[in-house]
Amino acid sequence: MAKLKLEIRENAFEIFEIKNRLSLGREVKNDVILLDGIVSRTHAQVYRDEEFFVIEDLNSANGIYINGEKILLRSLEEGDIIQIGKTTLSFSLDKTDEPKMLVDLINSSLEKYDHKSIVEAPDLHFRFPSKTEIMEQVYEIAQEKFKLLEGLSSIEKGKLFNILHEAIGNAQRHGHKNKSYLPIEFRYTAQKDKLIMEVTDQGEGFNYRAQLRGKEGVTAIEAARKRYLEGGYGGLGIILMLACVDELEYNSVGNQITLVKNLNSTKPPLSPETQSTHPSALPQACDKI
Repeated sequence: MAKLKLEIRENAFEIFEIKNRLSLGREVKNDVILLDGIVSRTHAQVYRDEEFFVIEDLNSANGIYINGEKILLRSLEEGDIIQIGKTTLSFSLDKTDEPKMLVDLINSSLEKYDHKSIVEAPDLHFRFPSKTEIMEQVYEIAQEKFKLLEGLSSIEKGKLFNILHEAIGNAQRHGHKNKSYLPIEFRYTAQKDKLIMEVTDQGEGFNYRAQLRGKEGVTAIEAARKRYLEGGYGGLGIILMLACVDELEYNSVGNQITLVKNLNSTKPPLSPETQSTHPSALPQACDKI
């Protein structure tokens, strides 16, 4: 899958899949809307040309830069950094293989599968209905799988369990509105240097952009804190997830979240300037989601 990756805020990204063509610009009719005054209404397009993916400047006022070089038309390569106005995107050819194991709990029970094989599989895909009792079975297996991960402390593994619980719970409550017949998809991929967890629901998605960007000068963290103190929800779980993982990605619809945790590495310490606005400054720590 070819995709553009747009950073919404630090370590949080929006993913746009490139099937045939994507338009980029300031107008709402574009596939990728760039809210930047120096971006043209219809600034650029990315499209497939046989086996290549090409980016083209559509007579914009301020141009396009690829890896620091101004271009009019160019084929994209893995890892290219695209600069349009104040917005930075990256291009990727995600060559993810099919999962090695599928655990389908829609029409069969967990007892059908070999428990040891599920726990030890580094790459597997769960499909299960939005039923709490089945979700609990998935949580228990995930917890066993986390125990096998190397390069993480027991506290970090506990945090992974909590954010997965949050992501799948959100799919049930908010994505599916507690419609138990709708399936949740959960893919677990443990690579040498990172763990990738992808949760997809069948709902219409939600406006994660507003939750992450904040409004009218209020940061996303401040807005989440305010909703939390008022007894509401929306945004807090996302911010807490960001405190526990190295990358968080949403698809453009908002019904798929990908959580990436680097293994055998630690995050750098926070500077004094960012400590007051970092997710850890929220009224809860990520291990208490």
